[in-house]
Amino acid sequence: MILVFAVFWSTITLLFDGLLFVPMVCQLLTLNYASTQGTIVSSQVTTGSGEDGTVYGLKIGYTYTLNGLVYNGTRYRYGDQWKSFDNQWAYRVAAKFPVGATVPVFYNTRHNQEAVLVTGWEGADLFMLAFMTPFNAVMLFLAHAGWRRWLRRWFKLPGGGVDIIAESRYIRVRMTEWSSAGSAMAAVALLAFLSTFAVGFSLGFHPSLPVMNITWAVILAGGLLAGGWHGLNIRRGKFDLVIDGQDGILELPAMAGRKTRRRIPFNQIENLLVEVVNAPKSDSESQPQYAPAIVISGGTPATEKLAEWMDEKKAYEFVHWLRERVPCKNALHHPLAGRF
Repeated sequence: MILVFAVFWSTITLLFDGLLFVPMVCQLLTLNYASTQGTIVSSQVTTGSGEDGTVYGLKIGYTYTLNGLVYNGTRYRYGDQWKSFDNQWAYRVAAKFPVGATVPVFYNTRHNQEAVLVTGWEGADLFMLAFMTPFNAVMLFLAHAGWRRWLRRWFKLPGGGVDIIAESRYIRVRMTEWSSAGSAMAAVALLAFLSTFAVGFSLGFHPSLPVMNITWAVILAGGLLAGGWHGLNIRRGKFDLVIDGQDGILELPAMAGRKTRRRIPFNQIENLLVEVVNAPKSDSESQPQYAPAIVISGGTPATEKLAEWMDEKKAYEFVHWLRERVPCKNALHHPLAGRF
């Protein structure tokens, strides 16, 4: 089911990426176009019916002469076939190019019939790039998750594929599923998502290029800060589960509800198991998470979760790996352990 969703999501996302990036690349290439003078022969705002109301477009025509030949152009810029709810943009461009006006026309020197009235990117290009960023982030997350599962299936990665660092005395296991790059990407996706609402509702879908340059500077800076902070915490060992076989101590990371690290002697560990967190009651509810956990002996046994993962197989493989290194009094086995 997850594979079907991933393929569907990726197909739709890549389709819209193509519709966005191809015109952006073509528009970037117009920076090398030559220029000549042309005359606007038609300029009007078009309207149509969208799902949520009236949409507006631009229909423009112009002529220009090269080497004694007259050419007719109809392209304002690459990607101008898209219609928008932003009527102010359409009327603003139509007013900028009134009928009869003499304007610069930029043409492809290899194909003189290819021409535009503006070169380079506009704010709308970067706005749509921000709009598509969260969808691409989800696509990359699904691809990465699928890649990790494939590696575990065919190469039998120890501990379910967690990062294991063996030192002279300790074994450190990084329990976080997020790398610094993943955290940066998640922050960029979140800020891009929020920016489309902030900019779209205040300035419309065709903001100025300086506005979007500033917006993207904030988005990228936020991503770098988030990724750098998470990477610093990883290097500090904040998310490390530490196995001290010499002193018989299991040190739990400051995560899964713990604000500080906790040291548990081996002789207090009653069991190692996997807890199902937020198990859905129907197929329409959210994906459950699986928490490798330890049961600590005492007057009333307490359970400490080590982490929370979406991958069930990874959780059980990790618990199996951990049981081989940390003794427990009552090592129960999951009824489905044989298939993992």
